[in-house]
Amino acid sequence: MPAAGPLKGRLVSIVSLSNHPSNRNTDPLALLDGSALEISNVRDMLSSRLPAYMVPSVFIAVGVIPLLASGKLDRKLISKWLEDMNNELYRRVIQINEPPQEHESYPKVPTTEVEIKLRLVWGHVLNLPIEKIETTRSFLSLGGDSISAMQVRSQCLKRDINISVQDILRSKSIVQLAQCTKELETVAEHVEVVEQSFELSPIQSMFFKLPNQGHGHFNQSFFLRVTRRLQKKDLRHAIDTIISRHSMLRARFTKSSAGGWTQRLTNDISGSYRLRSYNIATREEATPAIANSQVSLDIVNGPIFSADLFDLEGEDQLLFMVGHHLVIDLVSWRNILEEIEDLLLHPDSVTFNKPVSFQAWCQMQREHSQQVSLEKVLPSEDHPPGNTEYWGIDEKANTYGGVVIENFELDSKTTSLMLTKCHEALRTETIDILLAALLHSFASVFPDRSVPAIYNEGHGREPSGLQIDLSRTIG
Repeated sequence: MPAAGPLKGRLVSIVSLSNHPSNRNTDPLALLDGSALEISNVRDMLSSRLPAYMVPSVFIAVGVIPLLASGKLDRKLISKWLEDMNNELYRRVIQINEPPQEHESYPKVPTTEVEIKLRLVWGHVLNLPIEKIETTRSFLSLGGDSISAMQVRSQCLKRDINISVQDILRSKSIVQLAQCTKELETVAEHVEVVEQSFELSPIQSMFFKLPNQGHGHFNQSFFLRVTRRLQKKDLRHAIDTIISRHSMLRARFTKSSAGGWTQRLTNDISGSYRLRSYNIATREEATPAIANSQVSLDIVNGPIFSADLFDLEGEDQLLFMVGHHLVIDLVSWRNILEEIEDLLLHPDSVTFNKPVSFQAWCQMQREHSQQVSLEKVLPSEDHPPGNTEYWGIDEKANTYGGVVIENFELDSKTTSLMLTKCHEALRTETIDILLAALLHSFASVFPDRSVPAIYNEGHGREPSGLQIDLSRTIG
């Protein structure tokens, strides 16, 4: 990654094409023109094997890579060559790296039915006007990430377009993504077993090992403004459908005499959720009802999902929904909100494909984990215990109540850059930028401390050895 010059801060890969037909120069670092196809093949190969942020954004093909007398790579010479690169050489490098669909001559508007549909889906998921979405832009460059890519896949399946999440993230444009579409496959249905205990998932097991069981709540919730007036009976029908469709919203948890926990699915729809409606004068008057819903969830007997519909004086409506985190995560919420919206807008014409159940996912995780070496997936580094005396909390309880929170806001221009343009260099996602900023800030404020290790909890639905689609799974 050059520290100066036109390629400053970009991940650069120098590739030797010693057998290339145009290679007639034995000088070190002599640029090979006419190598765009080879560069594209190398990039595609790496993209299929590495995370997006590890794939170089610029590839430079040369005939000979300079070596030291010892036979090792001459990094100093290569770094100086990159940092001293003139504008003419830079233009040649960029031209070789440009994929065909990014040339100015390539149309920036859809030219096929599939491209038109993909553009509409991207606009819906990313909340962008379609005129802002050029077919030459990648999904990541427009602010997409792995979670929103799952939404794109789901929306595409509704339109009879079968593309994978990996294709959405790797494709450099809508044009390229349209070429990745496949025939719709018939997915084997996973049979759900009701009223039979099954093991917890690893993250669920972690919850029950926490020492604060029975204190507070462990929920996820949304408080929404309703833009189209709802009737309680219509909302109840939509929630009934969602609870019936997604079995984990009908789950119950049981503690054995030995102290361990298991889970099971039930057919109890009405007892799995609670729906109430209120007439209030101000938004603040909703607080007691919301607090009551937060504490009403019961993982043993139900309900584990609750909704409150508030009619404000005038025409405004508010909707609060909460679910226990044992059966719902943020990806689940995106699916639930999208499906409830579809059911409310088109109550008589909505059809959904049956998703892979959480019960089946747990079974497949167990089978897959038996084939994986723990030494390869768990960190091996030993980290020293925290120095509580340094932070002035040596004799204080380390509780959430003692947390001090500071907030700041970014302007719209900076936010737009963080969500789009800044990812073009290293093909990062927003979370990568935020974590990098956090580590940089810590190192700047506490130069006498080593930078801490950060363990980031993801949504757990990344592509793996399990050949299943988890994009619509609730759990």
